[in-house]
Amino acid sequence: MLIFLIEWRNIMMVKKTTLLTVNNVSKSVQPTGKEKRLVLNEINLRLYDNEVVSILGQSGSGKSTLLRILSGLIPPDLGTVMLGDKKVSGPNPQINMVFQTFAIFPWLNVYQNIAFGLQAQDLPPQVVETQTLKMLDLVGLTPYRDAYPRELSGGMRQRVGFARALAVEPMLLLLDEPFSALDVYTGEHLRSDLLRIWSTRQIKTRSIVLVTHSVEEAVMMSDRIFLLGAGTLDGCYHIAQRRETRTREGMQPLTDKISETLSRQIAAAH
Repeated sequence: MLIFLIEWRNIMMVKKTTLLTVNNVSKSVQPTGKEKRLVLNEINLRLYDNEVVSILGQSGSGKSTLLRILSGLIPPDLGTVMLGDKKVSGPNPQINMVFQTFAIFPWLNVYQNIAFGLQAQDLPPQVVETQTLKMLDLVGLTPYRDAYPRELSGGMRQRVGFARALAVEPMLLLLDEPFSALDVYTGEHLRSDLLRIWSTRQIKTRSIVLVTHSVEEAVMMSDRIFLLGAGTLDGCYHIAQRRETRTREGMQPLTDKISETLSRQIAAAH
């Protein structure tokens, strides 16, 4: 307990730099043939430099919609998203996203997929090559640089997706359930590799936002966890313990506490 308190006090003493601000964001959607409904209702949050934040909530709570608004892929009906002092009003090269499905181009090989975003920025060919080779090495895909997606396992295809998103070294990386389609072993290895690349500053990406259904995944990866219920933020958990010292057994009480809160949300919604 003493160690926990010392760590917590040290964290509180460090001045935090705000990376992204969400101000009173609301969003309604109208699926085909259905009534319009409010998905997000006056969401306010801050994302700080050098942190991993997870967003948890039941299906339909607005998690993925919020992530797409943060990315600039869709606009909010009301409110603003600010990256530093600049408004996010559309796709932004400083914000990149990895999806649940392996959103890579089947007609391009691994090298070409990773290089795609860099080439879109009209960077010199030598810069594109250097950065692409760097990312191939970081995610362990150098031996597969000439392979096509159909020749890769699901885990390897998702590594290509991560490498392409990270190659442009965005300030903010958004993850929309990127491990959910993978088996447990593959998902754990990919999470570990991603956190290693990010935490050792081998890339310039400052912070990560993860949308997930897995409470355990959120607890093991995150500095903070937001609970989203029926379009509103229902709570926030701060985790002071360093990621590298966390174990499933040691974090089980927090995992259980958050799971119980989510269960109450689901029960209340029905």
